[in-house]
Amino acid sequence: MRNIVVFGLGLLFGCLFVFASSRAAEPASSFDFVSVPVSQAVTLYYKEISTKPYVVCNDVLADTRVVSVRASGRALDGPAFSALLRAYGYEAVDRGGVVVVCKRAEGDVKPVQEDEPFMYRVKYRDSGYLVDLLSPLVRGTFANRRQSMAMSVGGGQAVPPMAVQGSSSSSAASPAGASSAIGNSYNSSTGDDFLLFSGAPGEVAKLRSLLDQIDTPIGEVLVKAYMYEVGKSKSDASAIQLVMSALGGRLSTATASDVLGNLVRLRTGSVDLVASALATDSRFKVVTAPFVRLRSGKTARFVSGGQQSVLGAIVTNQNGSTQQSFERIESGTILEVSPVVRHDSVEVDLFQQVSNFVTAPGASAGQPPTLNKRELRTSLSMQDGEIVVLGGLNESKDDGNTKGLRFLPFPLSKSESGSSSELVLILEIKRI
Repeated sequence: MRNIVVFGLGLLFGCLFVFASSRAAEPASSFDFVSVPVSQAVTLYYKEISTKPYVVCNDVLADTRVVSVRASGRALDGPAFSALLRAYGYEAVDRGGVVVVCKRAEGDVKPVQEDEPFMYRVKYRDSGYLVDLLSPLVRGTFANRRQSMAMSVGGGQAVPPMAVQGSSSSSAASPAGASSAIGNSYNSSTGDDFLLFSGAPGEVAKLRSLLDQIDTPIGEVLVKAYMYEVGKSKSDASAIQLVMSALGGRLSTATASDVLGNLVRLRTGSVDLVASALATDSRFKVVTAPFVRLRSGKTARFVSGGQQSVLGAIVTNQNGSTQQSFERIESGTILEVSPVVRHDSVEVDLFQQVSNFVTAPGASAGQPPTLNKRELRTSLSMQDGEIVVLGGLNESKDDGNTKGLRFLPFPLSKSESGSSSELVLILEIKRI
């Protein structure tokens, strides 16, 4: 009897061991699909893997978007399938033991902000300047870029119009690289009297704030100048000292400061007062006296003189024959002034030239004349209402004459004469 009981217990434990071994050898549940519709993936999971009763809503069943899933075991039951549902806007909710798979509630979905169009009437600055300056700072699309494709800015790259449909989410966060790509491929349209921008409400608000600070009036200045040809003798000092000497006797309110070689800064009422003081001195001859109102960053050019035709390069045409070309060269008095208005000063680029054509002694009839010129190019900083006296362009002429007989080895008489002159520019800059 005892042997029968022992045999029965052994048989029972053997069956349990075999059953456990077979269960352990059973492969775990797994999913391995490539490019299957979302609706099929959800249905197969709850039909083959999940043991709970389920209900799948019509939105899920009608979803034809494709997905690839590869997971097994606990990963399939937990993170993998939950991530699939969240990625496509769905959720699985247990309601009384029944799993309901439907579209996620609206409160759980972050609303997508639609782009807002914004048009701005340009007040002072050029539209192309504003677009180039603001493009790296905002995300959206400027319509002021004239090209066959729309332009997404704010760290994004150029994309076709179909890809830019009102959302700037496609812009990549790489401002440095995007700036160079934008500059090389697109040009902002200049001359527009408006800016047209499309972006999220927050980007539009940022753009409004930046435009209020940047689209400000451009500085303007009044430029008045007198250029003098100052005749000097060998005993006279520089023309700058002659000017100071003349002003010291006729204009008591003029004081000089910052005397640096050929530059003097005057503190007086107006450049016209300086010109009036020099008008009675015969050594000062007015060459030109321009007066103009000028915007910051632009160039005013004054030309008083004419043009001379001189021989240019020899041009060979398609037939192989050559032709002599001619060039027109300006001569006379040329003055260029380019001011840039700063906060406390005005930076001035200055160019002056006085030239004339002369015929070389003994030159043949067909030989072109020679251009003699005196030229100065410099940059300086001036205060509002300051007057600058600038010299340094000298010209000297020496003439000699001898008289005698041909058979004598020495001259009977000899005479020498010479003259010297210097250009002096008196310049005044006033901010408007």
